[in-house]
Amino acid sequence: MPCKYIIAEGGNLVLERWTGTVSYEELLTHKASQLRDRSINPGASVLADCRAAMFAISGDQARELSAVEGKSDYTTTVRRYALVVNSDVYDRAQVFSKRVSQHGVTAIVFSSFDIASTWLGVNPQRAAKLIEESDD
Repeated sequence: MPCKYIIAEGGNLVLERWTGTVSYEELLTHKASQLRDRSINPGASVLADCRAAMFAISGDQARELSAVEGKSDYTTTVRRYALVVNSDVYDRAQVFSKRVSQHGVTAIVFSSFDIASTWLGVNPQRAAKLIEESDD
C-alpha cells in the first residue's frame, strides 16, 4: 500500500504519508479500513502528506470516494482532513474536499505541510518527526 500512517494523540490525530502511484482501489480500501478502525476516535483529524504521490483517479472517482463518508455501513470517525498535495492532484483533491463537506466533514487542501499542520493545531516539526518514524 502506498500509504503509511500512524495514530497519534490518543486516537485524535492520524498522520499519513502517501507515495508513488495510488489507484482508486487502494484509496477506497484505505478509506474503508480507517473508517472501521476503532483506535481512531470520533472527531479525529487527518494530516495527509500526499506531496510524493500521484493519484491515478478521475474526478468522478474522487466524487465516489467522498461519498464513502456518508455510507451507513461505515462509522465515520474523521471530521477534519488537511490534505497536503502537489500541483498535479490539486484539482482532484478540491473535488474531494467540496464533496466530503456534504457529510459533515471538513477537508482543506494545502500546498504547505507547515500550514496544514498549524491549521490542525499540530506542531509541524513534531508531525514530520512522527511521520518519518513511521517509515522505519
